[in-house]
Amino acid sequence: MKQQINPSSSGSMFLSIRWKLYFLVVITTSSVALAMLGLIQWSFDQGFLKYINQQDKNQLEQIVPEITSYYHQSNSWQPLVNHPQHWADLLAKALNPAGQESRPPIPIHRPRFRAFLRRYVLLDEQQQLLIGHIPKQASPLIQPIEANNQVVGFVGVIPRKELSDFNDIAFAESQRQLLLVITVIVIALSALLTIPLAGSIVSPVQKLRKAVSTLANQKQATTLVIKQNDEIGLLAADFNQLSLILEQQENLRRQWLADIAHELRTPISVLQAELEAIEDGIRPLTLNSIQSLQDDLGRLTRLVNDLHHLAQEDIGATDYHMSAQPLQPILEKLANRYMPLLEKHQLSITVIDQCAKPVDLEIDADRIQQLFINLLFNSLHYTDSPGQINVTLKPLNDKLRVIWEDSAPQVPEDSLPYLFDRLYRVDSSRQRVKGGAGLGLAIVKAITVAHHAQISAEQSSLGGLKLIIDFPQSKTR
Repeated sequence: MKQQINPSSSGSMFLSIRWKLYFLVVITTSSVALAMLGLIQWSFDQGFLKYINQQDKNQLEQIVPEITSYYHQSNSWQPLVNHPQHWADLLAKALNPAGQESRPPIPIHRPRFRAFLRRYVLLDEQQQLLIGHIPKQASPLIQPIEANNQVVGFVGVIPRKELSDFNDIAFAESQRQLLLVITVIVIALSALLTIPLAGSIVSPVQKLRKAVSTLANQKQATTLVIKQNDEIGLLAADFNQLSLILEQQENLRRQWLADIAHELRTPISVLQAELEAIEDGIRPLTLNSIQSLQDDLGRLTRLVNDLHHLAQEDIGATDYHMSAQPLQPILEKLANRYMPLLEKHQLSITVIDQCAKPVDLEIDADRIQQLFINLLFNSLHYTDSPGQINVTLKPLNDKLRVIWEDSAPQVPEDSLPYLFDRLYRVDSSRQRVKGGAGLGLAIVKAITVAHHAQISAEQSSLGGLKLIIDFPQSKTR
């Protein structure tokens, strides 16, 4: 009894591929957007701080003329060293020239003013510190001071490690907020655009799922029409091929059951009719009638045995005991054994061995004997009397080719590809009269495949059927 599994009825919550794909894209996009936000913010902070420090260095050019004028008057840096307040006044005057209406760049409050002044330093011509303080691992931005075409000192500013001015901080914060808003908008747009995108990707998968469900419920599945040149399109093409094969297999199965029922019913009906005739006294119970019953029973037994052999081959239950041995003795024994039967049907068999020496094959002797017996009876059923059977052994590279051919009648060209199909007969009525059920060549094909050999059929120059079997030679010596 079939049991259908419904994903929604399981213990865990069912989440469709569409939403899995949606969340995957949104999470990936959000992660990338947030990572870009962090990188852009870090790059902006570094660039903006570098810009601020460059502005501070440019302000040194405003300070140099004022300090140069002071040096011309004093002809020394010692007064500034002795009176730090003069250094502060000199900086304030240089950075806020008289008559300039713009906001002074230096802080008004005393603590912030002292912190502002500590960033400026004065160095002598040997770049030795005179005024100010240089923190460890800090490299001041300096500007030379010249007097009488000679460098008499340097004025410098300590680079900022972080933003300190209120306007600078406010500008940087506004940029952070703007970048955050842009990131949120990008994430929201990606979430909205992913919905139809996920639907368009999952739609053919849903069609495929419905088609598979229909096929699983043994309903006739329609052909999928998915025009995509990707893996989904290839999957749809494979499904269409699978659906076609399953439909063909189902038709073959039904035909197979019908043919088996017909083939079993025919000998059983004959047996039943003969037994009823003997029981009613219409036909006397003689040795001839018993022989006729045995023939019908033998035909039924052969049919059941053939069906059993094919069933065992299908499920892989047939045992093969392989060993390296030549093929010639098996054929010679077979020809001698069935010579009386062949002569009774006015048929002759000739074994033509073109091998310089016996060729060892990795075979199961019993199965190979069964293969050639089936070929022999196939020729007996089909070949007109008098007739001829030729068996040729020919070496071919690393293979041994066996050619089995018989005389008229000839097999139609369009029937050759179907000779190894089960229950296939070129002439159904004629073969049924002679006792064949269309299983002999199917068993031959199964045994051939089990020996890793290849078999093909074509028309024979003798006027009948020509079967070619290529056996791989044994690699053991």
